[in-house]
Amino acid sequence: MSKSIISLEKLNLLIWFERTPPPEFDGQVVLWNSFSQTNDKDFFSIPSELEKEPKKYRSLYVNFIHSVGKKRILGKTLEELLYITDTFSLWWMSLPYEKNYGKSTELTNAVKTFVLEDFLKNKTYTLIKYSPSAPSSIVRLLKVYASENGKRIGRLDIKIGHTSVSLFRTIYSYLPEFLKAFAALVRFVLLYGGINRQRKTEDKQPSFHVFDYLFHLKKDPNAPDRFESNYWSELLQIFRDSGKKVQYDHIFIPHKAIPDANSAVKNVDTFNSLHSKTESHVLIENISIILLLNVICSYIRLYLQGLIYKFNLIKVRSELGLLPVLLPLREGFQSSLFGSICIQNLFFYYFIKKQVEIKSSSEACIYLLENQGWEKALVYHWKKRQLGRIIGVSHSTVRFWDLRYVLPESKDSAIDAVMPDYIAVNGHIAENMLIQSGYKDRQLRVVEALRFLGLQTISQKTVKNAKKRLLVLTDYLLSAAQFQMKILEDVAHKFDFEIIVKAHPACPVETKDFPGMIYSVSHQDVSLLLETMDVVYSSNITSAGIEAYYLGIPVISSLDPESLNLSPLFGYKDVAFVSSTEELSIALGDPEFLKMKKRQSDIFNFHSDFKEWRGLLNLENDKVNT
Repeated sequence: MSKSIISLEKLNLLIWFERTPPPEFDGQVVLWNSFSQTNDKDFFSIPSELEKEPKKYRSLYVNFIHSVGKKRILGKTLEELLYITDTFSLWWMSLPYEKNYGKSTELTNAVKTFVLEDFLKNKTYTLIKYSPSAPSSIVRLLKVYASENGKRIGRLDIKIGHTSVSLFRTIYSYLPEFLKAFAALVRFVLLYGGINRQRKTEDKQPSFHVFDYLFHLKKDPNAPDRFESNYWSELLQIFRDSGKKVQYDHIFIPHKAIPDANSAVKNVDTFNSLHSKTESHVLIENISIILLLNVICSYIRLYLQGLIYKFNLIKVRSELGLLPVLLPLREGFQSSLFGSICIQNLFFYYFIKKQVEIKSSSEACIYLLENQGWEKALVYHWKKRQLGRIIGVSHSTVRFWDLRYVLPESKDSAIDAVMPDYIAVNGHIAENMLIQSGYKDRQLRVVEALRFLGLQTISQKTVKNAKKRLLVLTDYLLSAAQFQMKILEDVAHKFDFEIIVKAHPACPVETKDFPGMIYSVSHQDVSLLLETMDVVYSSNITSAGIEAYYLGIPVISSLDPESLNLSPLFGYKDVAFVSSTEELSIALGDPEFLKMKKRQSDIFNFHSDFKEWRGLLNLENDKVNT
């Protein structure tokens, strides 16, 4: 990094958004998307600060988002203004409230804004510059700050490469929200219009209801037409052996195996042709004329109401009050209240409401807990109708920076209304993480880790006369995958590893992409690859990293400063997080770090008889057929 030529008296500020080192600048430099590689006090790295004080900024952000719903407008809170029916608020289904890293491209920048606000406290800059790739929402935020505080502001006059944006996306971004909402309405009708052709099942009252996605299905070669799911794995057989009726309510999302409504209906009808006495399957996205009218009427009311109160994002401030910290979430906020996400959430609200209203009391309802909008509607209406226990299943890993699972510090009856009776977690690590995120111990139940059962059968195999083997697990985001691979490419020549790359399906890697190193690309299952690996170099977000850690394989995790640290291994002292060639070289060259360890049996909970699941569902007396 170039050394700054600032003196303490100079009051210029550069906010640098590029990954490359900044140029010389007569002032202080804030690094937005890179870690500081110097102790120079004139450089301040926002990613470094998030690593130093993660609890502080996580709490600030979550508490602030919760407070937005309590802002009073025209005598009502925003939460109350967005009531759909009864006392259910569309705010609880919005992107800002959901805090989903997979849906909001600006979530990371929104969190970083709180760090910037903290940094600007008691500062008296006269000139603020920002680098060319600064996001438009952050530029607008900085301009508001400069205008309110009498600062001069401008873009740094420097040439860098720009990421191209498709013409369609550009045009779409300028459309008014009501047109985006209309397009979403048409898309939903076309996508789900054929769902109502599914055949009805017999009326035997189910003992259990299961809400999930028609996704992650697996084929049993001995029964190819039977419903099998990677979400529920052995729990399906436990239900079948119990003899109790289970209804599976599936949410259909198009994917390669089931691309359209006709395929979805065909699959569900096939499932229903088997085990009809003990299970039934329905698709929830059944669009009727009445449901469509409900969606349209609710949208028109919310849209017209929004024109009256004109919620001003610039006026919403944190306690510090220096920056309009909601501006980075502007796109998601407006879409959730008036645009395409509003239409999507209204559809799923009425889909779920309709499904729950036709159900009778049962022993329990279980659903995949990811704190998505439809889940709020399910829990609210299930509890309102008092249909029995409702259990959210945290089926994957729980990450520190996965803000979907973090509760605000203030007590709120609205949160209780959309909170399940119990949350099933796959081990004590997940249990402790949720307790640290604000959940009560009495809410949590540790059960067997259904998604990770295959780990028990993996045994490490030594490859004779072979080099040490390094497995690279890349990200689904192109920028993150390139960052991870480029660091490895720069240091690979220093070490004698056989490098095997297992790329994410959404972001393939070819052997020609990084010519500075020799590697092969594998399409085998991760579980098979892990059997013969000596080291794993994983992307920050993949859960495969924690699978390797469970097996005792040394894990190095790429830490991309453009993102939050979403690794499920965040906080583990014996995991190497690297964001530079120097850090990766140190990890790969440390013989102590590279030693295989014992299996980390405390991460996931396993019992061959699934006693915890049986106890939670009151199926203790039922035995799995062997």
